[in-house]
Amino acid sequence: MSKKSLHNFCLYIYALSLPFEYWDPFNLLGIVSFVRIIAIFYILAALLNHNYSFRTRFTNPFVIPITLMFIFFVVSNLINIPYYGSDNLIINTSLLQNIILFWILANHLSSEPRLLQNVLLAFVMGVLLLSVLYFFEIGLVFRHDRITVFGDNPNNQGTKVAFASIILIYFTIKDYFNIRKKRFLFLAPVPLFLTFMADTGSRGAILTFILGIFLVFFLFKTNKKYKNMLLMLVGVLVALLALRWSLNQETLGARMHQFTEEGSLGGRAELWNKSYAIFLKSPVLGVGEDGFRKEMTSEFGRNRSAHNLFLYSLAVSGLLGISFLMIFIFRLYKASRYPLNYDNHLLLVLFILVLFAMFRSGGSFGDKFYFFTFAIICASQIGHQTTVILEENESNYFEK
Repeated sequence: MSKKSLHNFCLYIYALSLPFEYWDPFNLLGIVSFVRIIAIFYILAALLNHNYSFRTRFTNPFVIPITLMFIFFVVSNLINIPYYGSDNLIINTSLLQNIILFWILANHLSSEPRLLQNVLLAFVMGVLLLSVLYFFEIGLVFRHDRITVFGDNPNNQGTKVAFASIILIYFTIKDYFNIRKKRFLFLAPVPLFLTFMADTGSRGAILTFILGIFLVFFLFKTNKKYKNMLLMLVGVLVALLALRWSLNQETLGARMHQFTEEGSLGGRAELWNKSYAIFLKSPVLGVGEDGFRKEMTSEFGRNRSAHNLFLYSLAVSGLLGISFLMIFIFRLYKASRYPLNYDNHLLLVLFILVLFAMFRSGGSFGDKFYFFTFAIICASQIGHQTTVILEENESNYFEK
């Protein structure tokens, strides 16, 4: 096996393993998760292919702002030690690893056009494997009346299943692999995915699915205006049917009724208000990650997540830190729109869905799936830019 083939193999295994992101097979309390082990092997394979893995020409506009945000996290942690102490590492190693993976993945995925298609399919296959385990009740963990496989967070797991469902539906509608009638086989796992999603009881996951369905149809463009209007109507109809279906599910339906009738956000409103109050204590540089943990523990009796990565960044690193996050996000938005000129709107759909997930998710930028999706978006633009440069060089050569 060549070095490049080994790197590609590690890439596919990494994508396949993402649905198992928080599986801890060695019971090390999350210190070494299954995906983190795969990520280490992938980075080692990248070192063998350093000629393209660590290029900076096209990735710098993305890597620099997110790295500066990371630096402000560290600076804020250091500055706030006299006020809050330092019970944890000053460096957020999960965020650092995700930035490195994003850099390598963006370069790797842009090195071969077929990798973008294959890596999306590998991720879907990982979700399918997860769903098969759910179907045969292997590794099931019950959190009250909610189901998860291998003890992952039901919201995280349900969201990944929702993403996989949207990708398969897009593959089918767009005939992404140009296989004509055979493309309808992509829809076969979707009923299983939806059942699994419902049993996780994740309102965020079903809302992600509904939003994704609407966007897939709404952004689909043809040469006929009446067809575009028809597709929009189909998108609205399918989204409404999905909403009605979710309300009829036992666990998910009860939680959705809380959301639609009582306005319940699962306690998020209180967490968001507290996170914003923490930000106001140090609006420029933030309170640092230890400061955030201790403020939340003081308020709620235990460490609580912000359930909003933007508010978390704002509270931890202040206006300076989040400004670089917003630059990173804005550049990704422009990159996600770039393929629209090439009749491909999947990346814009995925970008919007990740943004939606970040607005309601907890964690501290440790979720590898977000950066995996961002790398795919970035790589798509890099691939097109590289093609343009090669075409210009070829044209200049012949003109000479």
